[in-house]
Amino acid sequence: MGKIVLTRLDYRMVHGQIAVTIINRYNVNSVFVVDDEVAKNKIVCDILRFGMKPGVSLEVVPVDVAVEKFQNDCFGNGNHLVIFREAKTAYEAWNKGLKFEELNVGQSQLTPGKQKVYRSISLSKEEALMLKELDDNGVHVYFKPLPDDLEASIDDILKKF
Repeated sequence: MGKIVLTRLDYRMVHGQIAVTIINRYNVNSVFVVDDEVAKNKIVCDILRFGMKPGVSLEVVPVDVAVEKFQNDCFGNGNHLVIFREAKTAYEAWNKGLKFEELNVGQSQLTPGKQKVYRSISLSKEEALMLKELDDNGVHVYFKPLPDDLEASIDDILKKF
């Protein structure tokens, strides 16, 4: 049975920081990008695979498949990194049964309806409340874009709304 060593919210999904720093720091064997839209887009999936560190597997799966793989055997042997592109996807997956213990909010895009809340992280109030609900239900939600950054809590973030 495998182990989730990090669960991260990052709209860029797989990029240099993930492929080099995070994978090495957490001794990751496989990465699961969980997103319904991205899983349907072969071109984006190929681009994400291109950015992976050699020897580390990547699966891009919809929420329901991720939940099933997690419930069967925690994604199989090894140390796993789970990445969500959006807060609502992490919230949906957790509520459907992908029970992660913590969520590192690393990067989220500033788009209409969102505000910058911490460094390179932007959220809508609705997203912040979803993350607060996860935190209230035992998921340690923390905001830390880079591994060596100081950590901010969901309570710190909610004060900005």
